Amino acid sequence: MSGNQDVRKSGSQEDGNSGCRSVSPIYFRINMVEKVVHFVTVMAKGIAIAPTATAEECNKERAAKCKKSEITEKAENTVFEKKNSESPESNESTTKLLANTFNHIRHPYQVFIIPITIWSGLEQGFLGADFTAAYVSCGLGVHMVGYVMICYGLCDAVCSYSFTPLVKAVGRVPVFSMGAVINLGVIITLKYWTPRPDDLAVFFVLSGLWGVADAVWQTQINGSEILGHSEGKDDL
Repeated sequence: MSGNQDVRKSGSQEDGNSGCRSVSPIYFRINMVEKVVHFVTVMAKGIAIAPTATAEECNKERAAKCKKSEITEKAENTVFEKKNSESPESNESTTKLLANTFNHIRHPYQVFIIPITIWSGLEQGFLGADFTAAYVSCGLGVHMVGYVMICYGLCDAVCSYSFTPLVKAVGRVPVFSMGAVINLGVIITLKYWTPRPDDLAVFFVLSGLWGVADAVWQTQINGSEILGHSEGKDDL
């Protein structure tokens, strides 16, 4: 009897061990599934909560920016109102300036500057459009337009600076006359000259001379207008 009981006990232990062996993998899988489900649930909650939080933050930032802009606008308006209240003579100064501008018509030399100012705009447009298209592009090629214009700009800049002591030495009328003679000579040359690739130096000489004449118009016209403006201001 004791032998049978030992056999049964050993058999039951083996059955128990076999049952544990069969159950442990299933239990492990269940735990893994629960962990995965828990992880997915947490991630889903985070994704669902994140957009609302971001939207709330954006709304708060927008409200803060609107408040700042309103405060800045109020401050600027306050400063502008204070300036207007503290300077009642601003409207009078504007009226005087307008009257002084129309007062220039009484001076003949100011009237004569008007067509010279118109010519200044025309001659700049001619060099930048017609000269580069009809002469430089056809005679040398488009790739040389930049180099010719650099020569024009350099001569214009150097002469603009150099004409100040020259005007003090000889006066404005000789300088104006020099600019007119240079422009006239270049125009006559362009009328009878046929551009060729071999005449490379001629392109640069003509553009440089045109820059010298343009320096006369740009500097002396402004100087004459300022001088006449000051004289007219004294007459008021």
